[in-house]
Amino acid sequence: AERGFAYAKDSPLDMRMDPTTGFTAADVLNTYAPGELVRILRDYGEERFAQRIVKAVVAAREKEPFTNSGRLVELLYDAVPAATRRTG
Repeated sequence: AERGFAYAKDSPLDMRMDPTTGFTAADVLNTYAPGELVRILRDYGEERFAQRIVKAVVAAREKEPFTNSGRLVELLYDAVPAATRRTG
């Protein structure tokens, strides 16, 4: 939870396996180009709603940068269709 992997607890959006190197998840969400975010979600997350999620991320980050997991969870809840949320 301390690194932002937990959905149930709002925490800093880090998600690095080694917190001493690399970009945080917040860095990626806030700075990567939309096409790159879609590629990451599709290739590494096998996310079929990648395009829809990235569209929501880009709109949200224009208003305020991502810093915590709670905000991302809310965005995902709104971006993914209800029928899919029910079935996992």
